Amino acid sequence: MSPVHGILDLLALYRAMSAYVSLSDKAARLKVYSTVTEFRSQIGRVFFFAILVAHARTDGEATFYRSLIDVAKSGVDNACAVLLWGSTVKDLDEHAVSWARSRAATVPNLVDAVREFHRAVEEGLRRMNEEPESLITYFLDITDKADALFGGTFAELMRLLEADLAEADATRKKAAQGATEGAKAAMGRIDAISRSVRLISLNAAVEAARVGEAGRGFSVIAGEIKTLAEAIASASHEAGTSMDELREVAST
Repeated sequence: MSPVHGILDLLALYRAMSAYVSLSDKAARLKVYSTVTEFRSQIGRVFFFAILVAHARTDGEATFYRSLIDVAKSGVDNACAVLLWGSTVKDLDEHAVSWARSRAATVPNLVDAVREFHRAVEEGLRRMNEEPESLITYFLDITDKADALFGGTFAELMRLLEADLAEADATRKKAAQGATEGAKAAMGRIDAISRSVRLISLNAAVEAARVGEAGRGFSVIAGEIKTLAEAIASASHEAGTSMDELREVAST
């Protein structure tokens, strides 16, 4: 096998290493998933702090609770934006967001229910400012809507997202393991080429020494062949290091 084939083996090796679902993609999806799962708890926080604002004893208390509402409301808005096509989402990977939206679109009535419930949250905050005495009654009135949303369509979305994450993780590990096995064979061939080239270099050096002055040019060629052998060996070592990293990825 020629050195050219060894180089091709290296190229194939690096292509195989990039074929699996990357960890960065997994992390991006997990971040989106976490944002969506926070939807329910953040709504609960908004309602809870809104009631505290309505019954605050001092302006300082009310201001503090409003600041907590702002944080929780931001989480609600982000979760809604992830699920609603056309909404802009900051600090989240757009491909991961598209993944969540495509899954949401397969759940009947989910998007409409989320949009409607988001409006209900906005209405609750309006009442906090304008009709605080009706706030508790209002929140109790929308409890049924919350149960229907989070016990039905939203729960189905979570199941689909979790299934996708598990499947992608399994695919990533399988691809990484497959790439590792293929790389072992490639590295074996590369090592064989390196040994052959080193042997050729040694024979050339011996022959150059035997013929003396007339073999000086041949000696230069032998040196170049030796350099090539060392380069191939170095590439093989780097590939081996990369494979060790890939094995760690496959086991996570």
